Amino acid sequence: MKTKISFEKATTILVIIASLGSLFIIYRQTNLMGQQFELQRLEQHKSVLPYLTMYNTSNGKNYSYTLANKGIGPALINEINITYKDSIYKNHDLRTFFNAVIVKEDSLFKNYQDIGHSSISKGMLLPTNSTSFMVSHKSDNRKKIQSLRKWFNQKINIEIIFSSIYGEQWKLNSFSNTPIKIKSVIE
Repeated sequence: MKTKISFEKATTILVIIASLGSLFIIYRQTNLMGQQFELQRLEQHKSVLPYLTMYNTSNGKNYSYTLANKGIGPALINEINITYKDSIYKNHDLRTFFNAVIVKEDSLFKNYQDIGHSSISKGMLLPTNSTSFMVSHKSDNRKKIQSLRKWFNQKINIEIIFSSIYGEQWKLNSFSNTPIKIKSVIE
């Protein structure tokens, strides 16, 4: 026995199928829009990525220990900590540490009139492609230059915690000199 489906039942079934299809399409479009928004957000975060590095520079009579932002976004300095022996000097810039420790421990720097500096402190913003000479020395005294290199490369460890304008944080260590991400706002 064959059962005939009435026109009303067939129309109702088609409307239900069309409605479910429309619901699926709306769900899929919403999902794709969310993925697209997330990709745009990731791209925006990457477009302001700071990249700090610390290094020595010298050319005979000039020496400096330099902090540079080689990234594509500004870097906000959150902390600067200097470790020497068993002590941690929290939020000391290099010049403050130089005056507090190096001048007292290294006889070459009792008279330090030839030492210059740029203060790098908590709350500062380092623009993209900027370079800051944290400590600089201008003379032909090779012993002083060698001593400064030894201080910055072997005796002390400088740690800078910095963030992007979106709040992502990195830690830069003078011994490794490759920033390590410690906080991400994109999870």
